[in-house]
Amino acid sequence: MDTQEIVVSRNTVSDRSRVEAMVEECLPTVRKWAHRRLPAAARGCLETCDLVQEVALRMLKKGDQFDVRHPYAVQGYMQRALTNLIRDEIRKTVRRPAPVELPEQDELPSPGATPLDAALDQDAVDQYRRGLARLRDKDRNLIVAHVERGLSAQQIEKEFGFPSTNAGRVAVSRALGQLARQVALLQTTPRAAASQA
Repeated sequence: MDTQEIVVSRNTVSDRSRVEAMVEECLPTVRKWAHRRLPAAARGCLETCDLVQEVALRMLKKGDQFDVRHPYAVQGYMQRALTNLIRDEIRKTVRRPAPVELPEQDELPSPGATPLDAALDQDAVDQYRRGLARLRDKDRNLIVAHVERGLSAQQIEKEFGFPSTNAGRVAVSRALGQLARQVALLQTTPRAAASQA
């Protein structure tokens, strides 16, 4: 081993022990400075003293890389690092919602339709009925058989006397298209009348 290597290794050991001594000396002051800096909402399972310990450990890990230029350098570094850790904890709190208790079963909203849903459903039914009334009898009967009575394509073929099942499907599809056009006309007609008035 070369004499330069021995001197370098002694310097790193002495620098490390010097930084350790400085950290140990600064800990009470940093703890006092950090007291109540971490907001209660950000605490969770962490306390301020836990963050001070984390900063001290990081400082000791970087001890050989740390250049001490004045007596308060270690304290200033630890306070800055602690401030950054506190900011990180606050950011974590903002990102995750606060834990809340789930409501009891009887406090949950009912699974049924709300009054608004019922009103919207009734409006859709009214439009369906008005559109249905404007169709030809054959189209109206096809839609009622398919939508309201739930008949299959084979049953519609037999009941209405279509030459094939596909002919019944096509007739139902065309009738539904006519119904959609009539409902769309009903929706635009009151708006046009309101805009002319």
